[in-house]
Amino acid sequence: MEKTRRNFERAHDLFERKLVSREVFDNLDSENRLAQNSLEKAERRLQLVEDKLRKTKVVAPMDGTVLDVPVIEGQVVIAAASVNSGTALMTIADLSRLLVVTHVNQVDVARMGSNQQVKLHAESIREAEMGAKISLVAQLATVKNSVKGFTVKALIDKPDPRLRPGMTVTLSIPIASAEDAVSVPIAAIFKGEGNKKVIYVRNGETTERREVKIGVTNTDYAQVIKGVEPGEEILLVEPDRAGRKKS
Repeated sequence: MEKTRRNFERAHDLFERKLVSREVFDNLDSENRLAQNSLEKAERRLQLVEDKLRKTKVVAPMDGTVLDVPVIEGQVVIAAASVNSGTALMTIADLSRLLVVTHVNQVDVARMGSNQQVKLHAESIREAEMGAKISLVAQLATVKNSVKGFTVKALIDKPDPRLRPGMTVTLSIPIASAEDAVSVPIAAIFKGEGNKKVIYVRNGETTERREVKIGVTNTDYAQVIKGVEPGEEILLVEPDRAGRKKS
């Protein structure tokens, strides 16, 4: 193309000075046009080849770490379409943003919400405590291990580098709190009349039976809102049962 262009430009200059014939000028003009046409065809063929090459390159949608490659070299893969999901080439993950998926009993899920802070420990690295934030509380209940509950997802703020996808973790989700609370062991609370709760307070040689109002509880302790004061001595066994056991 460059050669024919230069020849045509020289011929055009000579033709204007009447130093070459019309036939020579027309022939060089035709050669220049043919070269331009050939160049355009070559550029279109190059574009087709580049388009095909781009289809052979698979670009990840994000930065991450390859977790799994289910295909092998030479295997035929299918592109995703409206009638199929295509062939999965690999699984990648951003290990700096790990998500915990758990199942929470329906009794507790009503007291949870998005952006709530939680704590978690991994079974394999128990000494490391990590923080997380609830990103999703499912709207529809599901049954898992015969327990009806809701799927809850929590995004780990700064995951420990040793944490890997698929590891088992334990979430501590605060659903209630109390400050400056008077608490007693769960074993010290007994059933009274109806739905009332009672405890037994030792006062010298005598034991007093008191009705109490219970607040926040966990698996070990219960908050006593009313009925007992800090420092009082309480019983972990009902007096009548203790007497029968002793006798």
